[in-house]
Amino acid sequence: MSAVSCESLSSRAAEVALTAVWAQWGVLNPMLLRNASAPVPASILDPEALVLASLCLWDSERRLADVLAWWAARGSGLMSTRRIKSLRPGFPAERTPRLGQFAAWAHEAGDTRWKADVTEPVPVRAGKGPKELRLEGPATLLLRLRAGFGVSAKPDVLAFVVAMDGVALPSKEIARAVSYADTNVRQAARDLLAGGFLEQANTFPIAYRSPIGFAHGLVRLLSRHGDDEDLPHWIHWPAVYAFLISVAGWEGTNGAPDPYLLSTQARDLYEEHGWIFERAGLRVPDPARYRGDEYLPAFSDTLDILSDWISAQL
Repeated sequence: MSAVSCESLSSRAAEVALTAVWAQWGVLNPMLLRNASAPVPASILDPEALVLASLCLWDSERRLADVLAWWAARGSGLMSTRRIKSLRPGFPAERTPRLGQFAAWAHEAGDTRWKADVTEPVPVRAGKGPKELRLEGPATLLLRLRAGFGVSAKPDVLAFVVAMDGVALPSKEIARAVSYADTNVRQAARDLLAGGFLEQANTFPIAYRSPIGFAHGLVRLLSRHGDDEDLPHWIHWPAVYAFLISVAGWEGTNGAPDPYLLSTQARDLYEEHGWIFERAGLRVPDPARYRGDEYLPAFSDTLDILSDWISAQL
């Protein structure tokens, strides 16, 4: 049996998740950056996944409550209440009870869409941040499209297809990426196709892609100074955060779990979220090649591979 423990796995997963969360909040609120010259995240920021992850990590970083209160007052209008509810079940249920408190802050700021979800908020002092959002850089592409076209499936679909830069994908694959129902994605794709934002590939099933040169042209057009910006990457942040936070939640909930039971949990978690490694092109150990708790060291390696990959995107 390896020395891999529940505590070591959970603490590393929490550290990776917190590093990603703070890097992304720094894009939206430069006052949070400790190092102004730090690399700008190269992946498209997912606001609903970021809020849910921050709510889950609240106990580990109490400052996240202040940041969430600031974002609720300044940026909740760029979020989808329907999408955050559809993503919430993918996160550990016991770690997301504070969504109602975020809703209370957003509603207090005048966003009435959150009214039905309001619970008694925890008294916090909203952290310092810009009074007016300045959405800059490739990582804010989705938010900039939402600001311009409204919060719906359309800007999310467009952001994903732009990040894929000409790769044709069927509606089901797009739906999985943007976390909208396939019917909503197909309608959004048809509308974007009619508007010339997408083109249809000559394939079956029907697949959509951005026209040649469109992705780079759009990113350059949205740049504050018309500069050439690198195309942002698309990371399935809801699934990535849910995976990490599930592992982070192992500590303190199972006491000292039997290694075999812990390896079973790891296998189940990989079975649920393993597709994100395939989409990212990451080669990780196959659980089927390990017996019993022999999988724990391999799962630890899997966590390391994911951590290194996320670091390269931030």
